[in-house]
Amino acid sequence: WEAFASFMRENATACAADVGTQHVFLDIDPEMGPRLARETGLHDLSQQLIERGQAAGLIRADFSADDIGMIMCGLASTMHFGNPHSDWERHLTFLLDGLRPPRA
Repeated sequence: WEAFASFMRENATACAADVGTQHVFLDIDPEMGPRLARETGLHDLSQQLIERGQAAGLIRADFSADDIGMIMCGLASTMHFGNPHSDWERHLTFLLDGLRPPRA
């Protein structure tokens, strides 16, 4: 879990520090992002982290690397359009908590 959560935090922190990256997530063609993730190997590496977390029962079974772009787009929106009451780190915490499997 911690490897995946750290991966997401580090990517979000890099995005928060770079307005250009925020714009990429907000304006990218819906087909280009997944294609670039596959071409660069980022998709496969992300999926490996997710599958390790799922095997350990720490990440919900219906989550995949295909969902990361949607998460990063939402975070980029909070970063870019945020106001004093918007906090991307709080947003990320809620998202990560939601990726944990439901408790029995």
